[in-house]
Order: sequence, then C-alpha cells, then structure tokens
Amino acid sequence: MYKLIAIWAMLILLSACGGSSSSTTTTSAASNDTIPNSFTLVDQIDVLTSMTATSLPITIDGINADTTISVTGGEYSIAEATNLPVETQNFTSEEGKVGNNDVIYVRHTTSDYANTTTDTVLTIGGVSDTFSSTTEVFTVTSSSFSENGAIPLALACAGLGGDNESPELWWHQPPITSKYFTIIMDDETSPCGTGDNACVHWAVYNIPYNIGEIPQGYSLSGITDITLGVTYAGNNAYDGPCPASQHTYKIEVFSLNSEATAIPAGEANTRSQFRTKYGDKILGSALLTGTFSP
Repeated sequence: MYKLIAIWAMLILLSACGGSSSSTTTTSAASNDTIPNSFTLVDQIDVLTSMTATSLPITIDGINADTTISVTGGEYSIAEATNLPVETQNFTSEEGKVGNNDVIYVRHTTSDYANTTTDTVLTIGGVSDTFSSTTEVFTVTSSSFSENGAIPLALACAGLGGDNESPELWWHQPPITSKYFTIIMDDETSPCGTGDNACVHWAVYNIPYNIGEIPQGYSLSGITDITLGVTYAGNNAYDGPCPASQHTYKIEVFSLNSEATAIPAGEANTRSQFRTKYGDKILGSALLTGTFSP
C-alpha cells in the first residue's frame, strides 16, 4: 500500500516538472529591415542659374535588404564606383531599388531666375531628405554713390548747378540666360506719386546681355538696339535729380529672358509699370537707392 502511494506521488511530481514530456525549440528567421538610417543632403547656395547642381554623395546604411528609392523634382544615381566622376554616373527619375552601403547622388537643374531655390526630394525606404540649390543674388553697385548714400551734384540737373550726368552702374551675377537688361530710375517722394505714378528720371531698354557696366555720363545712343524711354519731363534722355528738398531715388536693373523683344524708344515706364508689362519676361532685378538734397 505504501509503495503504491509512493509511486503515485512520484508520477505527480514528474508530471508537474514536465519530466514526462519532451521539449522543442523553435528558431525564427531574422526579419528584413528596409528602413535606413536618416541621411542628409547638403544644400548649395550662390549657384549659377540654369545649370546642373549635383549633391555630395550619401551612403545608405541601416538596412539588411534592398529597399525602394524614388525622387521628385530631379534625378538620382546609384554610383557604380565612388572613384568615377559624377558626370559618368547614370541618373534616373524612375523608382528603383537600393541596398546597404550603396552610394547615392542627386541632381537637378537650377532656376532660370536669380535668388531662387530649387528643391529635389529623395526618399529611400520611407526616409526622406531634400536637396536644395539657391541661385546667386543679382546686385547692382555704383562708383558714383553707395547704397543709401548721397547722390553727387554732378548727377543732378543743371538748374541746381549739376552736370546732369547719368550714374556709373555695374551689375553682378545676373541670370546667365539674360537676353536684355533694362535700367529704370524713378522717384516716389512727394509731390511725385508712388508705384505706377512715380516720377521717371531715366529709362534704358534693350541693353545687350554682354554689357554689365555703364560709365558715369556715358552716351548709350550709339549701341545697337538700345532705346531710351520717356521721363517725367517728357525727354528721351537722362533727367537728373532736381528736387526742392531731399528726395530718394531708386535705380533698378532688370534681366529679361530670351523671349523678350526689343522695346521701342519713348515708351514710358515706372519700375512698377515695367514689372506689370514685362513680368513674364523678367528673370530677376537688382536695386540701388540714393538720396539727393539741393
């Protein structure tokens, strides 16, 4: 009797400890990781207009299986070899596949317009970054007077003792696809109006793309295609400052694209009116401001 009880007790103990059953171990395969570590595309500034901008390379890591790659607003290349010139890489805008340690370039065409940003978004396995390029700032300077400086008497009207000479101008980094430049100088100080009603002192049209500087007092009449617009005084010429009190004058140089046609002599435009009439042809503009006190 005591033996049976002992045997029964041992069976219960073995059952509780799992001694009467066999165990199995299941090993699951490692899952695919197709989401890469974050990456950064380095932006570019002060690039030329209408050119190809190519990013520095990035290397994809953090995945153990091929994943999708796509781009919007440009193209990408999976480098065949890092020691090859980027120009020899094969670029595409089609969605594709990319693997761990692949090297990627991104490129796009920069804007035709000055001081304008172009963006390309690269997405790999759901992770994105943007490659941006910003074109150069179009500026104009003068040796006759500095920005917000005093306009010298030589540039003023003869009635105030001036020589009525037009200022020296030099424009920098215009869009490379410029066909013509236009210069307009106007005055928005009362009694002149503002915007479309400003007093125009100088308007020069159809300046060829290969001219980037005008000397002080220089006659433009002998340059092919150049025409002069009418001023507030009714002249097709430069009319220097001639105010009774201090006035502010703004000189704006406009860059016009290849679709621009020659503007006839005598056309009257303030800076505001010119933007309205030719806005679809303007690639950019540069502004110089000065003051004159009699």
